[in-house]
Formats: sequence, C-alpha cells, structure tokens
Amino acid sequence: MRSFGLIGYPLAHSFSAEWFAEMFRREGIRDAVYANYPLGSIEELPALLAEHPLLGFNVTAPYKRAVMDYLDQIDPTAERIGAVNCAVRQGDTWKGYNVDWIGFAESLMALTGGECPHALILGSGGAAAGVQAPDKCHPARHLARYGAVPRHPLRMAHTRTHALRHGLQSARNRIPA
Repeated sequence: MRSFGLIGYPLAHSFSAEWFAEMFRREGIRDAVYANYPLGSIEELPALLAEHPLLGFNVTAPYKRAVMDYLDQIDPTAERIGAVNCAVRQGDTWKGYNVDWIGFAESLMALTGGECPHALILGSGGAAAGVQAPDKCHPARHLARYGAVPRHPLRMAHTRTHALRHGLQSARNRIPA
C-alpha cells in the first residue's frame, strides 16, 4: 500500500485525509492511503518517517519553513520562496517543493480574466511566501505583503484592520483612475 500524509500542528481543521480518500476512490486508486500526522514539534519528523513508509507528504503550518532543514534537496522555486508544502521521497532521500504559488496564481488569473491585479497578503508565514511567489515566478504582479499577523485573536483583528487600511490605501494610490 502506498502511503502519503500531511504534517503540521494542529490538524483537527484539516480535511486533507477525507479529500484524498475521496479522490483515490473516485479515480479507482486502491493501493494508496493518506493520513494526517499532527506533529507537536518538527523534531518528531525523522521518527515519523522511520515509523511510516511514506512516499510523500504535504506540509502545513507551522512547519513550511522549518521542514526545509529535514529534507535532502529543495526545488529551486521552493528555495526562492523559502517554504516547502510538499515533500517527495526519491529513493532514500527527500526533495521539497512549493506548489502553493501555482494554485494561487492559476486561481487569481482565472478570477481576473488574466489581469494582474493589486493584492494584499496578510501574514508572513510559509503560505504567505508561497502566495507572494507569483510576483517572482508568474505574471501576477503588484502583490503587497503586510508583515506578521500576531496569533492572539484580538491583536489579529486589530492588525488585519490596520493592514487593510494601509494596504488598500497603498493599492488605491497605485491604481490609475
């Protein structure tokens, strides 16, 4: 049985295992399973990989940056982004990729009819880095990123409001009338 999974913490919110189970069923893939592996610390990754013969795994918060230290190779785009969200076993080694930017860029282009809109990215973690990548790797341009968003809910609300005010004002100043 081919095994795949998701690492991160917490994972109670994730629907990845259900999504992949449905996709495997729909596509007639009977020799693959996908499971969530909540890791309290990224240092648990080597033990997880020793215990579970995964062929690949997805990475979510908070490990998209930290996982890079545990991989043997990093794809050049993931290296430039500074975050990995997908790791693939290649023999006895692991190679990391970032595919967040592809999905974001394709979705953005579909929503805007191929236009390159101004956008505000809230946060500075691995997902934000992946979303910002089209500014470097794809025709989607004019992305503004607003620093770290604090984890405390009240501070998050204040920071997002502040970011929206400044980000939208900044974008408004760059958009011709």
